[in-house]
Amino acid sequence: TRLVGSEMCIRDRVYNVPVNYLRTCVESLMAQTLREIEIILVDDGSTDDSGKICDEYAGRDERIRVIHKENGGLSAARNTGVRAALGKWVMLVDGDDWIEPETCMEASREGERGNAQIVCWEIIKDFGYKKILLNAEKYLEDGKVYQGEECSYLQELVLCFDSYVTESPAKLFLREYIVENQIYHNDSLRQGMEGIEFCFRLFEKADRVLFLNRYWYHYTFNKDSISTCTTEKNNDYIIRCLEEIKSNIQRSPRKEQLMSWYKNRILYVIVTTAISGYFHPESTRPFKERCAGFCRFLEQPLIKEALHQPEYKNINWQRRLILFLVRHRMFWALQILGKMRQRQKLAKSGKIPFSII
Repeated sequence: TRLVGSEMCIRDRVYNVPVNYLRTCVESLMAQTLREIEIILVDDGSTDDSGKICDEYAGRDERIRVIHKENGGLSAARNTGVRAALGKWVMLVDGDDWIEPETCMEASREGERGNAQIVCWEIIKDFGYKKILLNAEKYLEDGKVYQGEECSYLQELVLCFDSYVTESPAKLFLREYIVENQIYHNDSLRQGMEGIEFCFRLFEKADRVLFLNRYWYHYTFNKDSISTCTTEKNNDYIIRCLEEIKSNIQRSPRKEQLMSWYKNRILYVIVTTAISGYFHPESTRPFKERCAGFCRFLEQPLIKEALHQPEYKNINWQRRLILFLVRHRMFWALQILGKMRQRQKLAKSGKIPFSII
């Protein structure tokens, strides 16, 4: 029997997931048109009813197996699920996301047909009031099996901000490929850019990777998710992820080419940390405190080096403006840009019903 092992864990594990998100996720797995599947729910030490809800579903569907473990973070939870999986194929699904009913059937069938080790597809980002299609087709060809040296190109794309192949979900892996090459998530990287670090190693040894332009994975934006919160601790994890990626690049025969993309990716991290983090209009921290925190972030050696590089790849003028303001410590202007960006988002979403002049 062909099994598709499906490990489910929220960004930072199945941990205190809002009930409606968790139920939507699990029920989307149970509704797969491929019935011969194994569903592994990893409860990473939840302190709410998430674990009980997982047990409830296990009592309703014999294909569901629940693993309760002490809190260890997203990477450790994913590794727990992968090591416990029995299926030929393994898929990762975060606990606040969901997948289309045909995902397992179609992805595994196309993977078998292309003799692939990894199958990748598209992501829909759901903000509730609007959906955004994260389209990787501008870099990848639909239905193409990337072979041998072509997989090096995929490793480069992991460092490209808008390639959308950087997430651990929205992929199908041959379990044998993962186990034989010991390509697991780094347990010490609990959050931050742990998925990018994993995918960078994932494509390094791959020989056959299939890309499908199918929107099967729904990423649900959860404003309370730890991945959406900028904290000093989360920034530390991001730096550690970047350090791990750099270490891998240093050992690569394609070091020079990868390092150029790597430094460029850090520039995007700086922009995101500024506008969506420290100078986000919904931040409740005093402005001076946020400025001090951002300055500490900018003093990290990796950040300083990237910030002063002369080369840009695929960076538009808006982001270049932000980087100019960052270099000159014009944080008041970043605060204004953060408010303007938030207002644009609200206007596009229809959340501003009328204007009073």
